[in-house]
Amino acid sequence: MLKSLCDYYENLASCGLLMPDGYSAVKVSYAVCLNEAGEMVNIFDCRDAREEPDKKDKEKIKIIRTPRKEIFPKRIETTKIASNIIEHRPLYIFGLEPNKGKDSFEISNKSAKSHEDFAKINIGFLDCCKGSRLAEAYRKFVENWNPEEQKQNEHLLKIIKDYGSSNFVFCLDEAPDEFLNNDSLVKQIWNVQYASDNAEKSGDTVQCSITGEDAVCARVHGKIKGISGGNSTGNILCSNKNSAECSYGCEQGLNSSISEAAMNRYVEALNYLLADKKHRRVIDDLTVVCWSPGLHNDDLAELLFGSDGDNAADAEEIDNKLKKLMADAAQGTLLNKQLELLRDDKFYIIGLKPNVSRLSVKFFYSSSAADFMKNVAQHQLDLEIGRNYKPMSLWHIKL
Repeated sequence: MLKSLCDYYENLASCGLLMPDGYSAVKVSYAVCLNEAGEMVNIFDCRDAREEPDKKDKEKIKIIRTPRKEIFPKRIETTKIASNIIEHRPLYIFGLEPNKGKDSFEISNKSAKSHEDFAKINIGFLDCCKGSRLAEAYRKFVENWNPEEQKQNEHLLKIIKDYGSSNFVFCLDEAPDEFLNNDSLVKQIWNVQYASDNAEKSGDTVQCSITGEDAVCARVHGKIKGISGGNSTGNILCSNKNSAECSYGCEQGLNSSISEAAMNRYVEALNYLLADKKHRRVIDDLTVVCWSPGLHNDDLAELLFGSDGDNAADAEEIDNKLKKLMADAAQGTLLNKQLELLRDDKFYIIGLKPNVSRLSVKFFYSSSAADFMKNVAQHQLDLEIGRNYKPMSLWHIKL
């Protein structure tokens, strides 16, 4: 299963659909405009906007705003206080939290420590970015910003209702479309630092159980997000925390012998699938994901899951769709030229369910598209001659 996700990652990365190594995608809502002295002169809404008809009044058009995706240096995933290079989180950047009435800001112990860590980490990095006017303005902002003096900041008060749930980028007021995270010098320095950090990273070397290569073992695996009923911060797929789960004196990720590189690949690929409604379906308390190493057979995924906007289904809905799918397959209406083209492609289906902070794999099937359709048709024939049938049995068809 993990090997097929790593293969999928390689294809996605080659097409530019996933972040290159060392970077993360962040959904951003607001841009902070600085002058060259590093002073905040404005904050503007940088979310993407689209028009759509009002559901109540079809003649009216309403503007829907959604956070825009920006590429940042790789983000840190931890519950502890730990700042990122070129931070996006308001608690770290400003060191402020809205009070209960949301009419002013206050400083908590957590916000103070978060901002202190942010300043320490970023000033050290920005020492290497001299030559970029925006990076130098950002450095001055970090050095001079004092949360105690900014509790009534007029620009932050305008967005106080969205403050805690929003992410931020920085720009110069004279160039509002040029963000700090996209600055060429910042990316150049980050690439050098990231490569150096990886080269110096120490840890147990293992033979990776996915790639077969000798590499540093991933002791703690990245979090999987988008699971129905899961933690908002994500759940871990591979985890060995309790002594009963460990063997031969190994601790944490040493039990699975998966390298850092392979871990990052499967985590990125699975998070990509879970963020795409064409590949994800929620059935009762189960999150079902399907994919193929080839990127051109999304039609089969849509055939299985449909294209409903809510992306959730109950047993009766799946039951009805399954009956139609099987009836069509038995008549040959689904075995068209498109399915013939991808009949030899591997196709994977996985069922995931949260279990506290971790994930349980309830099932994992693999097949070629053609074999899958043959089994669907055979199952329909079984129904016609009176064999057993149960709702949701699509996921129990022998692949």
